[in-house]
Amino acid sequence: MVDHTFPQNDDPNDAENFGEWGGRQNISDYVEYGLNFQNVDYGNLVFDVTEGKCYTLAPDAAAATTGELRHRIDYGIHLDARGGKTLTDNAVNYVFVKPNVATDDAPEIVVNTTGTPPTDASLKIGELDTNNNTATELNRRPDVTLGDADIERLAAALDANGQDISNVGAFDSDSVSTVENSITGETDVKLSRSSSLTSVSAGSYVNAFDTVDEDNRNEVNSSTEFVPDKSGRYEILAMVRMVPGSSGDNLRVRLQNVTDSTTIEPRFFDQASASAFQTVFLSFSFVLTSGKAYEIQVTDNNSSFDVDNADTAVSIRWSPVQ
Repeated sequence: MVDHTFPQNDDPNDAENFGEWGGRQNISDYVEYGLNFQNVDYGNLVFDVTEGKCYTLAPDAAAATTGELRHRIDYGIHLDARGGKTLTDNAVNYVFVKPNVATDDAPEIVVNTTGTPPTDASLKIGELDTNNNTATELNRRPDVTLGDADIERLAAALDANGQDISNVGAFDSDSVSTVENSITGETDVKLSRSSSLTSVSAGSYVNAFDTVDEDNRNEVNSSTEFVPDKSGRYEILAMVRMVPGSSGDNLRVRLQNVTDSTTIEPRFFDQASASAFQTVFLSFSFVLTSGKAYEIQVTDNNSSFDVDNADTAVSIRWSPVQ
């Protein structure tokens, strides 16, 4: 092994020098475009490969002029379309691009059933399973390993190439800015009341809602109780239209854990006028426990009362701030 810096004046223009110069782990061993499987015929055991380009990384190669060993050599390989490649029946067929470095401009598509690369510089581009008649294309983008990266550097370096980023786990940042923000799949529940309640006994708490208008995660049970499928903070915005029994009555609204018979949050409203519709507005932001049943309950603490079906509704959503 010798010291080597390239490019410098008087360096020979050996292909191995340029290959080492371009040899970087994060930009090699992937298909740049094309090389797709087409016309796969599992009956006649043949398939085609489209025209395309890939990069592969070889461990080392000897420079032609000096004989010195160059390390981590990058090869850029373009292949025209190939037709009628043969498959082995009842087996997993592994498909490789072989650069065939020893022969000028003669890359190959190699298919075998061992999974062993034909050379160190070969790239697996997919598998065809003739047991299950399935085709899987592989290495369609580079595997990138980042060292210490703050969010500004990561944002500048990260390009998802139009693909979804999933299974990330926790993501920590002081702030996140997007051109368009869309959160989908989280809780979005809307409840209302279709039948008015009349002459409810003083001090008796009743569920303010009896109708499910929206429940995207099936978290409302047959008693119109909200049963979250995961623990976390939820934003609850409700309004309840009540008719108090007497002037000065104390109206009460509470978020109740029905499963454990515990009150999460009580709210009290002194009512000034009797026998008039009063709409009570309230909002909650609380951490709820998965599997527990919750109701928004109301009562008139002093007299019998009514709950009107008009303007009685609630929205429950998963909070983006946890």
